[in-house]
Amino acid sequence: MQRTISCSCGRCALPGSAGRSRLSGVITITRKPIGGAVRGYEPLVGITVEIEGADGSVEAVTNTDGVYEAYDLAPGKYRVAPKVPEGTKVSFSMAYGVPRKFGTAPVDTVTLGANAGVSIDFSVREANSIAGRLVGPDGKGLEGVPVTILPLQGEASFPSTVTTGAAGQFRVSDFPSGEYFVVANARGVPTGDAPFGAVYWPGTFQRGEAQVVKVSPGEAVENLTIRVPELQRRITLQGRVLFRDGGGAANAFLQLVREPHPEHLPVKTDRDGRFRVQLVAGRLERLRAEWLAYPGKELAQCTEYQQALRQRGYLQFVTDEYPVGGERDASDIVLTLPVAACKAPAPTGGQH
Repeated sequence: MQRTISCSCGRCALPGSAGRSRLSGVITITRKPIGGAVRGYEPLVGITVEIEGADGSVEAVTNTDGVYEAYDLAPGKYRVAPKVPEGTKVSFSMAYGVPRKFGTAPVDTVTLGANAGVSIDFSVREANSIAGRLVGPDGKGLEGVPVTILPLQGEASFPSTVTTGAAGQFRVSDFPSGEYFVVANARGVPTGDAPFGAVYWPGTFQRGEAQVVKVSPGEAVENLTIRVPELQRRITLQGRVLFRDGGGAANAFLQLVREPHPEHLPVKTDRDGRFRVQLVAGRLERLRAEWLAYPGKELAQCTEYQQALRQRGYLQFVTDEYPVGGERDASDIVLTLPVAACKAPAPTGGQH
């Protein structure tokens, strides 16, 4: 059996629904960036919502506030699926009146009790995408570089950014329709992974020379190629992160010491504490490593650290700083942690 329910007064009907079962929610859509920010959320009006239970289904329709409501449903489990407009998709859903639940699919399921009320809100986005490759001057793909889309007018508060894959491929998805610049390394600071400044599609360092990508609602723009005109020379640094007693420290994070905050490099040490990192040549830097101890890691078994771990949940250790940079590669860097490694508690409670 299927019936259709519509409401016209939003959630103002809730006080009068005391003692009746109710399944309701709000459906909104995120609109385009304007003047440097996202224009919040707007209600989706006239959207049909299918509510399916063991005894059949009903349909509710959203009102001018984007609200849908269904009353007097029998207790049980219900599947809720809004029929969103073509070219859009459900970004996430949130359930209330039940244990908190987040979903990414266009349907959600809740259990409704007798004379109870639950709500499921749905946030909708336009299903747009821009995809392509980032390549160097020689046409080879560049891996690990951030690619960002920026609105033609203003700057988005939360720009959409992805990182290129092994062949330089990228895909930015689920952003509002509009006109955009596509930019590699939008931050503009050359790094080991991105040894160049900001590069705009199709391949220029100058924003005024960039081409604009226009994306319509529900459109997938494919096969863009961003070609970096020139790469700065890089140097390769290799070495080990060691505990104070000489053992290699696995899973230590590498950092460049900069103000006001250190820059975390996308590099971790291997099981023997070895690392390999690339930096832009000619820049003098200070390199260090950070190692975190959590319950269950080797250091967490040392008796002298167990109390501190119980109090804080983790311990953080940082190596000395090592000056790097210049024009030459280096292969013998040693960064030493101010703590010794241990693999089992000492019988007397001391360190070993």
